[in-house]
Amino acid sequence: MTAIGPAGPASPRFRDQPALKVVLVGMLVFLLLFPLFLVHETIQERHGRHREAVAEIGFAWGRPQALVGPVLVVPYVEDRRDSEGRVTTIRHRLLVFPERLEVTGELAPEVRYRGLFEAVVYRADARVRAAFSRADLAALAGPRARIEPRSAFLAVGLTDPRSIDPGFALAVDGAAVATAPDSTLRIAGLSWLRAAMPVDAEAGGRDFAVAFDMRFNGSEKLQFAPLGKETRASLGGAWGSPSFTGAFLPAERRIAARRFDASWAISWFGRGFGESWATGAAGDPSGALEGSLFGATLLQAVGPYRLVERAAKYGILFLGLTFAVYFLFEMRGGLRIGIVSYGLVGLSLCLFYILLLALSEPLGFAPAYGMAALAVVVQASLYTAAVARSIRRGALFGGLLAALYAALFLLLGLESYALLLGAVLLFAALSAVMYLTRRTEWSFPPTGG
Repeated sequence: MTAIGPAGPASPRFRDQPALKVVLVGMLVFLLLFPLFLVHETIQERHGRHREAVAEIGFAWGRPQALVGPVLVVPYVEDRRDSEGRVTTIRHRLLVFPERLEVTGELAPEVRYRGLFEAVVYRADARVRAAFSRADLAALAGPRARIEPRSAFLAVGLTDPRSIDPGFALAVDGAAVATAPDSTLRIAGLSWLRAAMPVDAEAGGRDFAVAFDMRFNGSEKLQFAPLGKETRASLGGAWGSPSFTGAFLPAERRIAARRFDASWAISWFGRGFGESWATGAAGDPSGALEGSLFGATLLQAVGPYRLVERAAKYGILFLGLTFAVYFLFEMRGGLRIGIVSYGLVGLSLCLFYILLLALSEPLGFAPAYGMAALAVVVQASLYTAAVARSIRRGALFGGLLAALYAALFLLLGLESYALLLGAVLLFAALSAVMYLTRRTEWSFPPTGG
């Protein structure tokens, strides 16, 4: 019986027990998930601070805007009798939308900064022309309604009206009508302006035209509402990366490096509401109105936070492939690399994402990626050369790591084909590992004498 002790046979070398090393490396990868988790938390925290800075800039300059109107608002009352025979008078409003609506918007965007963070703001010039047709207001309000035509007014809604140029006024049939803030309309979360507009209810209303020009500030996004039975809108500005958002896409659009122009032609069939809305009727117009908004968002170049977060999702893959290279160095080169060395290189790979995040904020993503990757490749290569006692192996490891970072950068730039390229690269890497370890005895504990 063989004695085990100081005088006994030497402990089996690593090459005789590769399965044990694989288990230890797997446990190390599991432990390194914690720093990767901290990386993700840091990315989210910085992204949250960026959103706060954008909101602060928007609050000071002007929030994302939605311009809605004009709308003819006609008050009416209804008498309701309860179960005890008492009569209660209830006040409602009839919202009448235009027959035709034309909206033109021109944006002058610029970038504002709060520390390291930036936000896109704009100065908007809007031109609105609307035509109202005569309507049977009593029929629209209902048989029990009593119209109050002398209290009727025109209303225009805007998300954030603080920056509207002074002196703004509506023109009705060419005659200017003074406007004032309205605190009684609460529709779609908008702030409303009102202009007196008496209506001859007995004659069933009358045809009239409304026109106004409005200048105001906003940030990131501008939207309109398709209030007309026929709505035509156009929007343009000196910005090369718009995103057309909302319920309707433009019928025509032209996007150049420094400017975009888009136009919409929308009928009332798909907007979700009719030619009028009685507030006493069932339902709330706010949801339908908000759901019909359309317009454009001024996108910035893809923000560093989303790209860094996408890069960090490949952290486990980088750890696995890097450790596989170390494993092959041991298997093919007869080296002995301690598990602590695996861990230090793994921490270096995790540090890459913190460097990338920190450098991306002042420099932008592409320069930051190159600098962070170069720093980690040089650090890990020099350490590997020292551990492996071979400059050639250190250079080989550095080249493989640089190729991995180059492949990751390519993946981040391919939105549509990222999955395909990633799957091909993973298949190729696994095939290489399988080929290089095809003669390895994986039994645990090892068989053989």
